[in-house]
Amino acid sequence: MKKILSIVCAVVISLSAKAQMVALNTDLAMDACMAPSLGMEIVTGNKTSFGVNFIYAWKGLGKNIEATVIQPEFRYYLSNRPVHGIFMGIGAIGGRYDIEWKNKTYRGDAVGGGLTFGYVYNITPRLSLDFHAGYGAIYYNQKENFVGSRYDQDSADNGITQANASGYYLLPTRIGISISYVLK
Repeated sequence: MKKILSIVCAVVISLSAKAQMVALNTDLAMDACMAPSLGMEIVTGNKTSFGVNFIYAWKGLGKNIEATVIQPEFRYYLSNRPVHGIFMGIGAIGGRYDIEWKNKTYRGDAVGGGLTFGYVYNITPRLSLDFHAGYGAIYYNQKENFVGSRYDQDSADNGITQANASGYYLLPTRIGISISYVLK
């Protein structure tokens, strides 16, 4: 995960050196769910942009949830300018999670990709609202147990707990409203 984060940061920094516009954003829907998010979007062309969002959930919605997620996304704007109007995007998602839900624990990693559609409404020249929804496929590899069980010790290989569940789901990858502030 640290290698992926380092690569994404290097790409973002190199793109921002040539970018016309850089905006910081936060997803209000994720923030309301007690999963703070921070993102950056960089204009890469007359109708395109590249963005990265980071989400960290700890005790989200008062539940035993801990998750770290990164979501890079490339957007194409149908209007005559970037970061304004209707857009289509293609993005990826990667994360690590530890969740206790309905008498079970889930610990694992997930990666995936999907399509995003949305609309950016400019409030002022520097402030905008971004309404977005995305759907895609997410592959997971996790250790799944009942709460309080000792299965972790039984399924360890050289001290490393092995996953006992993997597969994929078709799920929403992004749904929310972001508020963005243009820096440059």
